[in-house]
Amino acid sequence: MRLTVLAFGKLKTPGLREAADHYLRGLQTWTKPREIELKAIAVPDKSPATRLQIQSQETKRLLERLENENLHPKRQLILLDEGGTSQSTTQWAAHLKRFEEESLGEVVFALGS
Repeated sequence: MRLTVLAFGKLKTPGLREAADHYLRGLQTWTKPREIELKAIAVPDKSPATRLQIQSQETKRLLERLENENLHPKRQLILLDEGGTSQSTTQWAAHLKRFEEESLGEVVFALGS
């Protein structure tokens, strides 16, 4: 099962790039993870209207990229969102085990800006 992370922009926050690399190296024992970076959209202000507009544009870019990527036909798309429910490593491991038991070829994690 292949793991793909599809994200807008680069990991620039101190410590996040190192943490991501740490987990990606650990995953290489079981799979070859890949990262796909999409160009981030500039945020001129933090207003709710602007945020909705940018999210709409990101949704279009994400869907276009998913259509053009060489993704496995049997896959699970997981949208990671700041308003979503936090899960422990053990919970994520259980999800991935279930996906593997269901013979999914790929799990795609999508992160917005």
